[in-house]
This record gives sequence, C-alpha cells and structure tokens, in this order.
Amino acid sequence: MKILKFLLVMFIFSFYVSFSPYTVTGEEGISKSHINNLGFKPVSGSNRCNQPLSHLKLPEGFMAEAVIDTSNPAQSHFATQADMNVLDPSERYLFQTHEIFNPILAMTIPSVTRFDLHTGKNDVVATGLIAADGLKATPWGTLLVGEERSDGSVWEILDPYAVDKKVRRNVLGAFAHEGIVVMKNGTVYLADEDKTGAIYKFVPDKYSDLSKGRLYALKVKSGDTGVGEWILITDPNNASAEAKTKGAAGYYRPEDMELGPDNLIYIAVTGNADDKIYGRIMRLDDNKAKPVIQVFANGGYHEGKLEFTMPDNLAFDKKGNLYITEDPSDSFIRTTNRTDDVWVALPDKDGDGMSDGLYRFLSIETCEGEPSGIFFDKSGKKLYLNIVPNKPHGRSATYVITGFHN
Repeated sequence: MKILKFLLVMFIFSFYVSFSPYTVTGEEGISKSHINNLGFKPVSGSNRCNQPLSHLKLPEGFMAEAVIDTSNPAQSHFATQADMNVLDPSERYLFQTHEIFNPILAMTIPSVTRFDLHTGKNDVVATGLIAADGLKATPWGTLLVGEERSDGSVWEILDPYAVDKKVRRNVLGAFAHEGIVVMKNGTVYLADEDKTGAIYKFVPDKYSDLSKGRLYALKVKSGDTGVGEWILITDPNNASAEAKTKGAAGYYRPEDMELGPDNLIYIAVTGNADDKIYGRIMRLDDNKAKPVIQVFANGGYHEGKLEFTMPDNLAFDKKGNLYITEDPSDSFIRTTNRTDDVWVALPDKDGDGMSDGLYRFLSIETCEGEPSGIFFDKSGKKLYLNIVPNKPHGRSATYVITGFHN
C-alpha cells in the first residue's frame, strides 16, 4: 500500500511539473505534448559571456543566416541599431526601424530603411526620427513608426517605397512609443514605455484616417489586472500626465504588443531587473463590453534560477506559440554572465489564463547586444531576428532562422 501511495504521489507531482504554467526549462521535465506543440527540443542553457561566441545557440535542426551584417564590408555602410522588422505584402522587402537616441546621430543615420531580400539593395525610407522603434503595417498599406522617448510621436509613412513621405499623427498621443497593434477595423492599440506607462486605444473617426479620432487609456478597478474601462484622453499631447491624473493603470515599461490568433492583445511589460521587477506578459481582451487584462506569463525566479527575464519583443507562430525576446539590463548580464535569450510561451490550453509553459528557443551570440525585431513571414517557416548592439556603431545583424515545421 505504501508503494502504491508513493507511486500515486509521484504521478501527481510529475503531472504538475509537466503542465504547470510556471515551468521555465530547456533541460528536463518537458512533456512530449509540449515538444510536439513547440516543434523542437528546447535549448539547454544560455550562452556564457566568458566563452568565445560566434553563433546563435539554436535547437537541433534549426539554421540561422545573417542577411544583414554591418561587420560585412559590403554592408558596413548600412544603418546601425536596426530594431523592428516588417515585411511588405510581397515579402521581398524588409522594412526596419533604427533606434538612434542621440538627436545628432538621428539626423545622419536613417530612421527607417527598406532592404531588398532579392538583390541586397538597401534604401532609405524615412529620416530625422529620434529613437525610431515600434513598426507596424496598416491594412491600408502604410507603415506606423513610434518614437521611443518621453515626448515621442507616431509617424505614418504614407508611401513605404518613397523617401520621407511621412506625417506625424499627434492624435495618437505623445509618449514613449514601441508597442503598436492595428486592428482590421482601423482601431490602434498603443503602449507608453514608462515606469508607470499606460495602455491606450485610438478609435479613428473614419477608417484609415489617423488624423482625427478619440484616444483612450485603460483604467482597471483595482491594481493593474482585472476588469477595466477606457477613459477618454482629451489632450493627446499631454497623454501620460492626463492618464495618470484620471487613474489609468500603470505598467512597468510596456513595450511590444501583438495581436494573438485568439484575437487578444499580448503586451510585453519589461520591468527592470535592477529593481527586482523581472517583467510580465499581459493579455488584454477587448472583445466584450468591458476590457479585461490579466497576466499571461511571469519573469523572475523559477526552480531556484533566474531565467526568463525582462520580455521585450513578441511574435506568434502558426501554432499559437508566443516567441519573446529578452532585454535585461547590462548589470544583470554582468551579474549572471549570460547572453540574452529568446523564449517561447505555449498557448493557454488548460483555460487558467496563463501560458502552459515557457521554454528557451535560442541564446544570442554576444553579450554586447540584445535580440529584437522578432517577426515571422506569412508561411511561419522563416523567423527574422535583429541583434541590436549596445553601442551606436557596434555590429548590427539581421538573421533569418529556418527549421520550423507547421
């Protein structure tokens, strides 16, 4: 009887470990069903800063090709600090923002570029934007670019195949822009990357016209999760202060935002490891009478180790798995002696609101940069990923990663 009880306890324990939403692993304890859903065996551990690094650490069967690499003499003149990626409908042209915070450098380094994947030609699309970061295509054929600075704007590039055919969209709010989601009906969701940054929604008066409309901020009844409401922002040029005055929910550096296959909006709340706030992935449901926001995945300590930390950029694969880049602070990297990673959060199939598991997909090849701009092509078989240097003239690279099986 004691043996039977022991076996029963062990079975229950193993079931919990396999399906716990807090599982963060790449070595052991992953169930076959999770591996099947991921399509790969997770990477075991991060690259280390004290070892010679030259390659991304990828799962078995995956390959990475650097289509852009400023250390290549033929591409050394390309703009550095490539941050976000978007493909045009033909998937021939790769558009990139370049996050240059220095105003003087921002006047000389292109803000948005267009790379021809067929010929290797690189052209300027927009100039003069400071800290160009967020980048999303609209259903009507334009591009939205967000400036990640406290008084930043959203710019609409009216012709992505011309130079500087852009206009500032003041009604979308002045704050630190990165996350942008454009819905099919023309509604735009935005995030303020401040330590108490709000989540916003812009409803245009007319479809495809972002010059007029109403800007709202998300207010939650208690704390920053649960049922909420959209409160009107009357002065978009002073959006952050007005949102705080009116009691909008504040999040610790909300950055990238992506629309999931479930029609819910996922938000990377980066946090700050130095402040012992390791970040979260939030999930916003705005499909009902009242918006509801909840935690989908947590950063921080798991199984005694500091693992998934400070999520930044997001992208969904064809199976509904959420790929997440990390952006830890420099002091965190020095302390842990590891590079930044890209993680995958399984979808919530057990209905508890949380990801069914977090697993390491890759570890980058340098401690002198961060992964960014994660983006799948339409087939779901090519993943674009930038390596952004932590110095303005450091090596910038854009990889195409293959090996996915839908």
